[in-house]
Amino acid sequence: MRVVKEFHREFEFSIPLGNFHITGTVDQLLIDNDGVLLMDLKTNNIQAAEVEKEAAFYDWQLRIYGWAINKIFAQPIIATQLYFLIPDIVYSHPNAHLNFVQTEKWLGEVCSKIQRTQDIKEYPKGKDCAFCGYACELFHI
Repeated sequence: MRVVKEFHREFEFSIPLGNFHITGTVDQLLIDNDGVLLMDLKTNNIQAAEVEKEAAFYDWQLRIYGWAINKIFAQPIIATQLYFLIPDIVYSHPNAHLNFVQTEKWLGEVCSKIQRTQDIKEYPKGKDCAFCGYACELFHI
């Protein structure tokens, strides 16, 4: 029987990783006797048929959230989920919570690459650049 021990909304974290600090805010955390379920809410206005494709854009986010929450609570991550408000579908990521050693290594490599890169042209314009206040001037959006 599932027994809820803790529930958090807008759970903020800051985790040191080498010379870097990884920060984020997880929309919802549920901690029970089996471990931690984390969920991020998405306001994308998409159709049900688009959920899996859209969820792929958030793979890195769920990997980082799972890694960070595991470090903080030292509990297994039993599920990493995205709740797409429109069309009212919960997507459970199949692998985001499985390999924290690999995620930490990947995250360290990405941070190091960002730190070493001087030329903005080395950062490809992504789908979400239109939403980033920093990227607007750099990419002339």
